[in-house]
Amino acid sequence: MAELHLRIVTPDRTIVDRKVAGVSFTGADGGYGILPNHAPLMTAVSNTGTVVITELDGSTHELFASDGFAQMQHNVLTLVCEAGEFA
Repeated sequence: MAELHLRIVTPDRTIVDRKVAGVSFTGADGGYGILPNHAPLMTAVSNTGTVVITELDGSTHELFASDGFAQMQHNVLTLVCEAGEFA
């Protein structure tokens, strides 16, 4: 099974830094579903939604992430946000 490395960072701390199966979040121009080997992208992250993380075992976790941006490159998704907290 392919893996995606997810990093979610804020000015205060790193919230997530691990391998996951997939991530979905709301960008400035709509919803994104990111799976392993996704094409490179950079977009703004909207604070109107949650980040849903799908773990390697299939379980999901929700996280609030405020305004920031997302970058997908070389099978690493990095979300840089002002703040973030698990539900």
